[in-house]
Amino acid sequence: MIATRMKSFQISLLLFLLFATSALGQTTTSTPVVAKKVDPCNLGSIFEKNICSNIENNQASLVKFQLQKRSAENSLDKVKIWTQVNYACIRCKPQPGFSGGSMLRKCVLENALNVAFFLVYDMKVNMNIVEDDGRTLLDWVQEDTEKTFEEAFETENEQDKKFLMQSLNNSMKFYNLFKNNGGKFGHEVIKK
Repeated sequence: MIATRMKSFQISLLLFLLFATSALGQTTTSTPVVAKKVDPCNLGSIFEKNICSNIENNQASLVKFQLQKRSAENSLDKVKIWTQVNYACIRCKPQPGFSGGSMLRKCVLENALNVAFFLVYDMKVNMNIVEDDGRTLLDWVQEDTEKTFEEAFETENEQDKKFLMQSLNNSMKFYNLFKNNGGKFGHEVIKK
C-alpha cells in the first residue's frame, strides 16, 4: 500500500513537472535568447599598450603605477593579487621579431630586466602559463637563445657577432631569473 502511494506520488510529480515545463515553453516568445559572450580578459587595449610601452622603456615604476591604477587598489598586496589573477590577460602585441605574448616575454625582447625583477619578485606572476603558441616562458626563452646562438656562430661580421653575443648574455640572465624562481618548461607543466 505504501509502495503504491509512493509510485502514484512520483507519477503525479513527474506529470506536474512535464506539464509545467511544456507550459513554460509555450508562453515564452519565439525569439531565442542569445547569451552575450563576455571576454574575461578584456582589460582594454590602451592599458595593454601603456604597459607594453613602459616595458620597452624598462620603467618598472610606471608598470607598477599602471597596474595599481587599473586594479583600483593602493596596497601592494592587493595590486599583487589583481596582477596574479589578470597576468595571463595582459598581452603585448606582435611586432617584427616578436610574435606577441606575455609581459615577461616582452621584458626579454626589450632587455627590460628592472620590469622582469618587479614582475617576478614583487608581483610573483605565474611564469608557467602555456601561451597561445603552446610554449611556456622558459620554452620560449630557450628557443630564442638557441636561435641567437646559431646566428652568432654562423655570422662572420664581427659587429653582428658582438651584438648577438650580448643578446645571448642577456637571454641567459632572463633564463636564470625565471628558472631560479619557479619557471618551468612545457613538459614539466603538462604532465599526463
